[in-house]
Amino acid sequence: MLKRTLILLTVALIAVTSCKKQEENQPPSKPKLLTPAKGAVVAPESITFSWEASTDAEGEAMEYDLAVSSDSVDWKYFSAGSAISKTIANKSGNGSYYAFEIGKKYYWKLSVDSKDEGGQITGSTESDVVSFYTSPSGVANLSKTSGDGFVNLAWTDPAGLTRVEVTFSPAVASITQPITVNPGVGKVELQGMQNETLYRFYVKAYNSLGHTSKPDTIKALPLSLTLIHDNEFNIYTTVQIGTQTWMRENLRATKWQDGTLMKDNWGLMYSVADQSNVYGNYYKRPDYWNGKNPCPCGYHVPSDADVLTLERFLGMPEADLLIETGVNRNDRGRLEKVGSSIKSKTGWIDYQGVSGNGLDLYGLNISPAGFYDMQTKEVKGQGSSAYIPTTTKSSENSTGTYFRFLYYDKDGITRWDYSWGGERYTIRCVKD
Repeated sequence: MLKRTLILLTVALIAVTSCKKQEENQPPSKPKLLTPAKGAVVAPESITFSWEASTDAEGEAMEYDLAVSSDSVDWKYFSAGSAISKTIANKSGNGSYYAFEIGKKYYWKLSVDSKDEGGQITGSTESDVVSFYTSPSGVANLSKTSGDGFVNLAWTDPAGLTRVEVTFSPAVASITQPITVNPGVGKVELQGMQNETLYRFYVKAYNSLGHTSKPDTIKALPLSLTLIHDNEFNIYTTVQIGTQTWMRENLRATKWQDGTLMKDNWGLMYSVADQSNVYGNYYKRPDYWNGKNPCPCGYHVPSDADVLTLERFLGMPEADLLIETGVNRNDRGRLEKVGSSIKSKTGWIDYQGVSGNGLDLYGLNISPAGFYDMQTKEVKGQGSSAYIPTTTKSSENSTGTYFRFLYYDKDGITRWDYSWGGERYTIRCVKD
């Protein structure tokens, strides 16, 4: 009887032990790493790591920890919580940070913990280790020059370069792409480009591993010799008058020559009107420009001296040049019809039955754009007046700059130190 009792107790104990083994938690499944994949080349500025969600036999909550290393020995860990992706930047800020460098090899792995309702870890699993690369350095100091049927690009080679490849769109049938440039050359010169076609160029650098940099891009607009463009690729015709070269149209740019938006603490520094495609945009006075240039590269807003040079060439008498006050200020060069000689042939209204249009003898095409009233938000004086602002002040304390005024009923040109108030005016640029 005793022997039978011992046998039954042993069987019961085995059964209990077997049940306990069945109740033990199983670890989560091994995480499968997705991106960056093995051997991938990624931009170092910001890298998003992603993986497939692990599974847990008991359905418990899981939390992931991402680890990154430059040598697969010294690891830095980042908590990802229950997410299946994690973005890490190479600049410190509000997010996760790691000092990724360009053109380097890195490693990453993932560990996952399952947790019970009390938050206790009940199982852990670690992924395989995957290596990837950050993209190498691109070219530096990429620049372009363009002209009649050509575009030239230049750059500084990065270290470790094996070749540079240049592509562009739209394609030109006579040019095979990509264009391969060997180390030490640092330039490409392209002929046969279509004038007045905007091209976008992509310049990629390759290192000894065959990895390519993020493309550096630049735009170029080849033009015939009498055309220029601003930072936004608005095209303008030019004309040479004496020793000067002037734009034949008013400026339409909304960005400074350096590419930044024309804006200050009070808003945009320009206004676009209904007919700005004809007359140009209207701009705030130069005091607010902080030394910036709104004109196309190689051009500037004229100084008073620039306009005086123009007026001398047009035949303005020396005695009239510096007049700016008094009853004769509107009659500078009246007898010589200096104003009429540069006014456009169309667009000016009549005065007492007489046409206000000009002769436009030199192709300067000064059109009656009027001015933009910031209070009423409308253009005034269109058809009857044109204004040419300069950057020159009459004195250090002056709040305005010298202007030229042309009117539909005047043959001369007014010169006046005018304080820009609630108005905005068109701009005409002259070559440096």
